[in-house]
Amino acid sequence: MARKGRHVDTRGRRKRSRSAQRPRDPAKARESSSSREQESTKQSFTDRARDRRERVRAIGGTKSQAGAQRERRGGFITFAREAYGELRKVDWPGQKQLVNATLVVIVAVVIVGFYLYVVDEGLSRLVRDVFLAG
Repeated sequence: MARKGRHVDTRGRRKRSRSAQRPRDPAKARESSSSREQESTKQSFTDRARDRRERVRAIGGTKSQAGAQRERRGGFITFAREAYGELRKVDWPGQKQLVNATLVVIVAVVIVGFYLYVVDEGLSRLVRDVFLAG
């Protein structure tokens, strides 16, 4: 896309026309120099973004949504070995932590159960006495 006052040479590079190179009043000169700085910044930003995308690409290439074959990585034995390794990293709770966590769960279940019982009784009386009384 060529802007006003720009031309593209045979190699695809942009060239400024002479009128765009030498603006007549100083305000236009400042304006054109700042636009050139912005273009060079945009160009370098674009290059940096392109380089970043290339560095961040997945190792196995792009993923196909068209149903491309997945490579097999080792099967069940590899899975079991990795699962065992992960389970060894787990910080398992001691007996005191287990008892405390169990008590917290039991108390939470009792509180929520009582709340649901109260709401159910209230709504059932509302329906029985107000809506079905007529």
